[in-house]
Amino acid sequence: MGQAAEKPRRGLRCFVSSVAIGAILLTSASMALRAQQHNFAAIAFSPKTGKMGIAQDNASQAEAEAVALSNCQAETGQPSDCVKGGWTRDGCVAIAIAENRAWGANFGNDRNAANQNAIAMCAKYAGADAASCKPVRVVCTARR
Repeated sequence: MGQAAEKPRRGLRCFVSSVAIGAILLTSASMALRAQQHNFAAIAFSPKTGKMGIAQDNASQAEAEAVALSNCQAETGQPSDCVKGGWTRDGCVAIAIAENRAWGANFGNDRNAANQNAIAMCAKYAGADAASCKPVRVVCTARR
């Protein structure tokens, strides 16, 4: 009788152990999948009006750029007035504008780096007004 009572317990222990191992594997797989996912951000800009559209924490570059363009077009009311400014994956993207309306966009690992890189890009196009390039917008993903 001692052995018959022992079999259900052994089976229960095996079941509990299997569930625990399964939970650990599922958690590990979920964490690995999250580690492979990226967040994208983008800025679209209207050189004519100076208005912008942004996208933040999108699943792909294409999606972020499309959302930013759509948001810019909604701001300007002119579907053809906006251009892609810049995008980033797991970082920040910024846009800088000079007094002569020259502009540049660029990315960086953080807000400061993105702003500095955008200023440098703006300066390339601003000519004599390069010193007037100022960051006007920065967008960062949640993951950076």
